[in-house]
Amino acid sequence: AGRIHTTVTSLKKELREFLNIRGKRLQETDISNCQPLVSLTLFHKDLRIKYEIEKTINRVNSINNRLKVGDQEYEYINRHKRLPFMPCNIDDVINKPDVRIYIKLVSKRKLYKFLLEKYNRNFPLKQLDLKRLKKKVLASIFSPSAWESSIIELFRQCFPNVIIVFDHLKIGFTKTRNGNGSQKRTASDPHCLLAILLQSLEANLVIHQIVPDIIAKNSDIPILTIHDAILSYPEHKKLIKEIIDKRIHEITQS
Repeated sequence: AGRIHTTVTSLKKELREFLNIRGKRLQETDISNCQPLVSLTLFHKDLRIKYEIEKTINRVNSINNRLKVGDQEYEYINRHKRLPFMPCNIDDVINKPDVRIYIKLVSKRKLYKFLLEKYNRNFPLKQLDLKRLKKKVLASIFSPSAWESSIIELFRQCFPNVIIVFDHLKIGFTKTRNGNGSQKRTASDPHCLLAILLQSLEANLVIHQIVPDIIAKNSDIPILTIHDAILSYPEHKKLIKEIIDKRIHEITQS
C-alpha cells in the first residue's frame, strides 16, 4: 500500500510520548478521520485520475491472483477481478443525496459523531463511546471479512450509495482462517482491495504531499511519520497542522 513501516510505527501508542530527538520530546499531529477523508477521492472523477486509483486497483488484483489460496476464494477473486471500478456512472453517484451528505460530514469531521448518535439511538442496550464506534466502523466498512454487522446495516441505511461503492471494492479474503474466531488474515489470504486502496491514498497524502510541503517550508524540521500522523517538535505543530489542512482542503473541496 506504499506505507512506511518502522520501529516507530510499530511502537505502542502509550510509549510514543517518550520519543525524542536530541533529548527533546516530540508531539504528534494526526489527520483525524483520515480513512474516510481519503475515501472521498473514490467519488471524484478528477481525484481518481490524479491519485491513479485504477492503476492501484489493477496492481492489487494482479498480486491477489498470484497468491496460493483456497479454491473457493481463488474463484471468488477471478470472478470479480475485471469488475469496473464504479458500479455506475461517477457523476450520478456523486450527485446522490446520501453521497453528498457523506461528503459533507466527512469534510467537517463529523461522520463518527453522526453515526454514534444514530447507533446509540437504534441500539440503546449496546451503547458505544466515540472511540469504540470508530474502531467498529473501520473494522466493518474497510475489512473484507466483515460483510454483515449492525454498523454495516446502519451505514447502509444512512449512505446506501456510499456502501455500494465500498462493497464493490471489498474484494479479498472473506472468512476467518486462524480458528480463533478473530478476523485476521494469514500470508496466504488475498489482500483486501478497499483496505489497500485507502492505505495507499493515505500514504500518498502523508509521505508524498504533506512531508515534502513541510520540508519545503523548513528543511530543518525533524519529522517522523506514523501512517496518518506526523511527529515533530511542539513548536512546529501549528505549521504542520496548516499544511495538513491545506492538503485536506484540496480533497474535500473538489
